[in-house]
Amino acid sequence: MVSPSTPEWVRECSKDWAPAEVVEFESHEGISAFLEREANADRVLCSRIDSDDAVAETYVEELQKSATKDQEWLVFPNGIVWGNGRCCELQGQPQNPFPTLVDIRPFVGPYCVQHNALQDFAPIRRVSNRPAWLIHVHENNILNSPYLLDRGPEVSTSEVAARFHIDRKPEKRMKRVELINTLIERNSFRNYLEIGCAKNKTFNQVQAANKVGVDPISGGTVRKTSDEFFAQSKETFDVIFIDGLHHWEQVLRDVENGLAALSPKGVMILHDCLPSKEVHQLREPSPQSRAWTGDVWKAVVELRGWPHIDVAVLNSDWGLGVILNRPNTAPFTLDKKIEDLDWNWFQLNSQTALRVVDQLDSFCPL
Repeated sequence: MVSPSTPEWVRECSKDWAPAEVVEFESHEGISAFLEREANADRVLCSRIDSDDAVAETYVEELQKSATKDQEWLVFPNGIVWGNGRCCELQGQPQNPFPTLVDIRPFVGPYCVQHNALQDFAPIRRVSNRPAWLIHVHENNILNSPYLLDRGPEVSTSEVAARFHIDRKPEKRMKRVELINTLIERNSFRNYLEIGCAKNKTFNQVQAANKVGVDPISGGTVRKTSDEFFAQSKETFDVIFIDGLHHWEQVLRDVENGLAALSPKGVMILHDCLPSKEVHQLREPSPQSRAWTGDVWKAVVELRGWPHIDVAVLNSDWGLGVILNRPNTAPFTLDKKIEDLDWNWFQLNSQTALRVVDQLDSFCPL
């Protein structure tokens, strides 16, 4: 089963996967019903991969060689972890991220359970093979942490790229400092305001003629809360970066106050709009995670409905919310109260509700 976003090379390879039939679906809905209603197959191979993963060209071939007509899990123990510019081969991993269910009639359909619960659903058979899967370790991928890079022998990145059809020069996404400095340079902006400076990690790298940083504890140039600062300041700013208290109510106040201080063609940027795990978006930091975004994302959902501003979130650097001083070009209507939104709602609706984009070109040409 493939989707409209399935790469062309996969479609080409699928021509050689006979006797397997390749069927395209636009969503997960209806897959199980299709299998029961129309498929002539007596078994289906159900695997799971997501945007952090890749499978080798021979993956389907390995599946077809190994599959039987009995319902069971095929486990591929050997794979690759890619991160920080290097690749390491992981051999014999008991927590294999690519179990595949050989599903027989009546079909259960594609699903995934905790690895340690696989045996409760069907017998497990390990398949010895060359590396069949790849995991990409990146800054937002906390589960696949960089310690994995020290657990296996290093292998050639060029070899891995060829085997898994990976572009070794992927399109770069701007992080916050690059985005801010690009806006300043290309628009000849001079005045910059930062709310929440902490150790000045961002503030010190911003290249603006006039910089004001507000933080009640450390960093920046003004030792006040953002509410106190906005109540007293009469300055106007071209770029405002908000990275203060990560509670949605405070973010909304900072945005509303910031808009009054934003120049007509200015840009406002919010940090930490896209948590990758539920623990990241709790109201207070958790000892279970070093990362904390708070519930900033809820503020973005609210802002997406404001008629006098245009909002999108760049899928980079934990989510960079970009707010423009112009009428809303794609308003989002929320059918419940902000305080009633939860993690499940975020997972189902975040792409649309937050207007998540991979590049800003179509929303805000830089």
